[in-house]
Amino acid sequence: MTTVEILAAEDHKPHESEEQPVGPSYWPIVAAIGAGIAVPGLIANFPFAVNLGMVLGGLAIAVAGTIGWVAEDRVRRLAMTHRISLAARAEANSGLGALSETRQEVHDRAVGDIARERFAYPAREQRDFRTYPNRPKESMAVQLLDGSIAYPDIVVVQQPGNYAKILGEVEVAETISEETAVSRWLAFSGAATLYVYVPAGKGDEALALCRRHNIPVVGIRTWRYLAGHEQIEITDHYTVPNKPEEILPKFFLPGD
Repeated sequence: MTTVEILAAEDHKPHESEEQPVGPSYWPIVAAIGAGIAVPGLIANFPFAVNLGMVLGGLAIAVAGTIGWVAEDRVRRLAMTHRISLAARAEANSGLGALSETRQEVHDRAVGDIARERFAYPAREQRDFRTYPNRPKESMAVQLLDGSIAYPDIVVVQQPGNYAKILGEVEVAETISEETAVSRWLAFSGAATLYVYVPAGKGDEALALCRRHNIPVVGIRTWRYLAGHEQIEITDHYTVPNKPEEILPKFFLPGD
């Protein structure tokens, strides 16, 4: 990219508060589905083999869902706490230090535009949410799992109390690296729901970094500025499955 990545002009409609905090864990839904399969097997007048299969299969799904529900948050937090090194924490607030003045301006412009487009809080369903861009001036800090303080590019808090609910990290081509993934994305993902924004064409690279370092990012988006347009274009590159129909095997879904 040069000062701003210039691509062919396309129509673009602004988004309003599209980035949401992580909803309830899907494991309770899995457990409930298992119970819904097992209970009819106990009371329905099906052939014995069918009833037995429903009970055993349903119980297995219910137990798996319950175990996953209990273990999910604990495992995630323990893994991140052990994997954030002292060196990474020391770099958590300096990921943009090596950028030229021009690239810094591009980055800061993108942060402001993305905050307006995708983190438009307060919103109808989250009237107590507030959005704070931390570029070009730091305005809202976040406490990480290890107790240190950091300033992600975009912070959404719930008031009163300023509890961090959603974080947005905006990268330019020069800042997408192993170091950034560990020192910023991994560290920030333990503090709140994390969305990572990278330049157009860099989505796969960012996703690979997240998978390599087991970073529980909720969404990866790409951004670019179009020739002759002041408005930023944002594309959803990846979103973590968060609904039953997105995680269940196809044979559980109607019509499949």
